[in-house]
Amino acid sequence: MRKIRIGNDFTFYWAIELDGAPVDLTALSTRLYLIHPRKTKEVKQFEINGNIISIELTKALLNIVGAYSLELHYELPDPTRDNGIRSCAVDIRLCQIVATTEQADEISEFTTTSDMAFGFQGKSAYDIAKEGGYEGTYEEYQNSSKLIGIIARKTESEIFSEVEYREVELKNNIAAL
Repeated sequence: MRKIRIGNDFTFYWAIELDGAPVDLTALSTRLYLIHPRKTKEVKQFEINGNIISIELTKALLNIVGAYSLELHYELPDPTRDNGIRSCAVDIRLCQIVATTEQADEISEFTTTSDMAFGFQGKSAYDIAKEGGYEGTYEEYQNSSKLIGIIARKTESEIFSEVEYREVELKNNIAAL
């Protein structure tokens, strides 16, 4: 974490990526917060250029010694969601404000990139199977899914005999009971 002497101004550039690809923030609804253990403040003055947020951090904003973080909230269009929007938040440890020059790094501006990865929520394969009429338990479904995967792999490898197929089919039928 960069150390900045209290009273100094600097510029911070923050690049936002999602799975390694830049997120174009220009047309999105965004909110930026500056967080210190004793206070949280919404930052109103910042610029967005594509996926880069630039913020002038002044002594008025960073006026208490200690560690600061930034937290960005934005919304992405997502047709898989009921409301068509996915809410996103990303944060970063910004800097530590120190009391003396000898404790500080020599900085007038710096850049950081944050890369996020999502696990999109939705219906599981089991839920979809249940909607389609499957009546087995989740455990039974897992076992049948594993067997289906075995069949698929063996079929692709072309080392699949009629006897092996019958054996897997029999196990699958027993699991479904």
